[in-house]
Amino acid sequence: MGKTAPSIKAAAGKTPTNDTTPITSGELNDPFQVQKKNIRTAALIVCTFTYLIIGACVFDALEDAPFTDRKHRLERKFAQFKHDHNMTNETFRQLSDLIMNKTIVRHKWKFYDSFYFSTVVLALIGYGHRQLITSRGKIFCIFYAMLGIPMWLITFQSTGERLNSLLSYVLARLKHSLHMKQTKITDGELLITESLLSIVILVIGAFVFSKYEPWSFFESFYYGFITLTTIGFGDYVVLLNNHRDKDFIYHAEYFFFCMAFIFLGLTVLASSMNLLVIRIVAFYSQERLLEKLRQEEAANQAVLLKGDVICSTNTGKQRSTTPVMAEMTVNQQQQLLLNSSQTSVCSCTCMETFSEWRQTRRKRAKWKKQQRNGLNKSMKKSESTSSLNRMYAIRRSSV
Repeated sequence: MGKTAPSIKAAAGKTPTNDTTPITSGELNDPFQVQKKNIRTAALIVCTFTYLIIGACVFDALEDAPFTDRKHRLERKFAQFKHDHNMTNETFRQLSDLIMNKTIVRHKWKFYDSFYFSTVVLALIGYGHRQLITSRGKIFCIFYAMLGIPMWLITFQSTGERLNSLLSYVLARLKHSLHMKQTKITDGELLITESLLSIVILVIGAFVFSKYEPWSFFESFYYGFITLTTIGFGDYVVLLNNHRDKDFIYHAEYFFFCMAFIFLGLTVLASSMNLLVIRIVAFYSQERLLEKLRQEEAANQAVLLKGDVICSTNTGKQRSTTPVMAEMTVNQQQQLLLNSSQTSVCSCTCMETFSEWRQTRRKRAKWKKQQRNGLNKSMKKSESTSSLNRMYAIRRSSV
């Protein structure tokens, strides 16, 4: 365990370390690490559901008290109105039904309403189908969302990672059963699988919603898409039309299906978005690395014209070692530097390279030096011959 953490950290950060021990498959597939991640995900899920239940209880308690007070006041007013106008029970029932349909008493907060409201608050859907009336309920909603939304996002992020691992295992087993040569699962294959799974969830949800709600299949599919993308217009909301006057026990299965649709759909969507973001970040990181390499090579190959002399702007400067050059061997780095130094200053191909020009100049200087040396020797030889002839002429004249 002492070498596993540094090796994995170096592999994840792509930074060279002193520990060059290769990572084995047993270290990456450590059962203890996998079990630790599963326990962490399960703990996050339990904490999230506990937080939802606490929020539902608080919202139900805060918003139910105004309902009870309004109900008692309206009952007293109805009794007084019935006594003053000598109304029969049937007439009073019709009038009370008409009034009750237009007041807030009909929209009493129940526990499953509060739980559903807490879910759409933390999921950032926000249909707007329920409004908080009391100031204390609004204050609690502010602090509840500030603490719950980060926990919700972390939970779905961790659950999405576990879902990716599960789908990778299933796809790998499927490839192995089909006797395919390449059993490694790529991010593209995983993204396509999760996209298909999202479509299946939307189709199943649309079929169930069209059965329980007065919507068409297209309207139900539209509701599912708006919900899972957390847009939440509020033009279509479940559990409002045909289930308000019924007891919870008669549509409990539909309520649990709606909750499962939101949780499962958002989990699949979170995992697919996680893969997509990772792919985009990797692509742009590679693009930035290539752009940095191009800028460094352009700076190394830049020249400056001073009068009649062409000078390099990187004279006396040491080339920076890029991450790509760091992975090369010494011979590959020397060959790369040699090729980069033999780049023509001119953009056309008619001009010789700088190294060829320098070699030709050296040859020309050597030839001129040889010519000068030969001329000097011939001059010295001629001077010596003329001096001898002059000496002979002086001796003859003296004799």
